[in-house]
Amino acid sequence: MDVIAVSRFLIPCVPFLVKKAGEVDVGDVVSKVGKNTWEVSQKIWAVLKPKIDLEAATKVIMEELAKKPDETVWQEAFKQKLTEMLENDAELRAALGKIKEGSEEAHEGGDSVTQTIHTMDGGQAIASMKDSKAANVDSSGSNSTINVTQS
Repeated sequence: MDVIAVSRFLIPCVPFLVKKAGEVDVGDVVSKVGKNTWEVSQKIWAVLKPKIDLEAATKVIMEELAKKPDETVWQEAFKQKLTEMLENDAELRAALGKIKEGSEEAHEGGDSVTQTIHTMDGGQAIASMKDSKAANVDSSGSNSTINVTQS
């Protein structure tokens, strides 16, 4: 699993992952990030947290990212630290690789999901798909429906 994939799963979940057990409303988290993202991020966190705890600077980055997950500065700092960790730790790379394999197997069931992400009247909707997921969704106009089907 590369830095981009780890970041995609982990960053939206960091505010919840850093909390103590019992402080997190799992239903609330799943409604915000999705069940698969939450499950995979928990597995990634179980592998990364012991490594993060070894270095004070990395802990600070994660604490700030938990407070401000949308701030690019902390996202980029996390990605840089993660890159360094992956370059220097073959065991970590292997563990994350196993998580990636497990998450891919979970998607092989062929289930399909259609999600309405925006409604508009006229105009234009633009999105790109990556790994069967909508990305960079944008629209102009108002009030027609944009459906994204994921397999």
